[in-house]
Amino acid sequence: MLTAILLFSSAAIAADVSVTDATGLRDAIDNASPGDVITLEPGSYPLSSTLNCDTAGTVNDPITVRVETLGDAMITADVVIAFKVSAPYWTFENLDIQGVCADHSNCEHAFQIVGDADNTTIRGSRLHDWNAQIKGNGEDPGGGRVWPDDVLIEHSELYSSTGRQTGNPVTPIDVVGGQRWIVRANFIHDFHKDGGNTVSYAAFFKGHGADGLFERNLVACEYLHSGGVRLGLSLGGGGSSPDPICEQSDCSIEHVRGTLRNNIIARCPSDVCVYLNEAVDSKIYNNTLYDCTGLDSRFSVTTADIRNNVLSGNIRERDSATNTLGTNITGMNESDWTNWFTDPANLDFTLVDGYAIVDAGETLNDVADDFCLNSRDDGANDIGAVEYDGDVACVTTEPWCPDDGGTPTDTDTPDTDPTDTPTTPPTGDDDDDDDVDDDTAATDTTDKGGCGCANSGGPSGGLGVLLAVIALRRTRARATDWLPVSPSRAPSPSRP
Repeated sequence: MLTAILLFSSAAIAADVSVTDATGLRDAIDNASPGDVITLEPGSYPLSSTLNCDTAGTVNDPITVRVETLGDAMITADVVIAFKVSAPYWTFENLDIQGVCADHSNCEHAFQIVGDADNTTIRGSRLHDWNAQIKGNGEDPGGGRVWPDDVLIEHSELYSSTGRQTGNPVTPIDVVGGQRWIVRANFIHDFHKDGGNTVSYAAFFKGHGADGLFERNLVACEYLHSGGVRLGLSLGGGGSSPDPICEQSDCSIEHVRGTLRNNIIARCPSDVCVYLNEAVDSKIYNNTLYDCTGLDSRFSVTTADIRNNVLSGNIRERDSATNTLGTNITGMNESDWTNWFTDPANLDFTLVDGYAIVDAGETLNDVADDFCLNSRDDGANDIGAVEYDGDVACVTTEPWCPDDGGTPTDTDTPDTDPTDTPTTPPTGDDDDDDDVDDDTAATDTTDKGGCGCANSGGPSGGLGVLLAVIALRRTRARATDWLPVSPSRAPSPSRP
């Protein structure tokens, strides 16, 4: 059912459209005009065919599809693609979209963003049980192939409740081509490819795209379940081919001027947290990378500036890649992490001993704040995703929301006495060529923040099953970010 209230303006005739079932939702999208706000009322919305968002909105009058509160409306889809967006200025807010295909190969994308779909926004949503929850790629509408630019994905949760039994690519955010995509403050977790080569990623930009940004994300590769080879965040992924699918019809470069900053990436034990594959002029700043084999840059066109990161494992140059390094702490073993932070295994990076990281980093023009949007303004950056300057007690177990005011700082002061003997990081293991990527989201209802903050300032929290599992595992923890490594172009034990 569909109910519309017309709103008249000089620019267009827009409508506030209320829908109560899947048929009404389809009708509202098929007949959308610039400025329409389509609101799903509480209830169930089963889809058996794709919703095509092919009417253009405008910068002043985007087309919005929303739910008042995340979880009130449930979209279940037994379909390859739930929403295909091929026109600009569409915004999706607070949607819960679950793939329910018996054959996992038949549930590919909650969203496919293609061609002219510039300025698409996905915010405060929960996308689960898909192979690639969000897919971005080029399309030829006639006159040449074009790619969507200026896409924003924020404050959303992306995961799968079980392994994906498919040989198809499994990557919650899979972007081929496109300019200036922003992926920030999301939970990405539990993306196990339980078929084919078993290699999966949390998210990547590739296909000769440019100026992509990953910031303030939580990525936890193995949290609710384990298995396969799971990678964190990547510029380049496993590579692209053939050349026509890439921008400039050239897949010899996968991404240009990509930035990863203030991400927390964890529990990806089989491989690296960050993988740079044919990525030119990359900036990797102030990330916390826990329980992985490090960071890899690969192939001769790859150049990266890597500063202020703290990580398990090592930073490696492979196959003639070039890194510029500064003030990174590498080779952290488990005792180092537990000596420095409260409970890293449960993604709590509250500081215990800050001698080695507080005010020990470089001041970077590209990093004005931290994981919790706390300004890095006390003279020298701390190393890692969090600035421990006493302004805000930063909760690292959930993504931070812009409307969160933070919590008062603890009365206990982290140990930063330079006369203390610091923990000495180990040399680490440099011979692991596997890439693992999995992202988990946990929720703690006693803390502020979390995905879905666009709705109510609280965590979206995932589903009840997440809460039940988390309650057994911790009293105050959430998922962290993880940077994936992409499959290499040359054969390896785990990657094609």
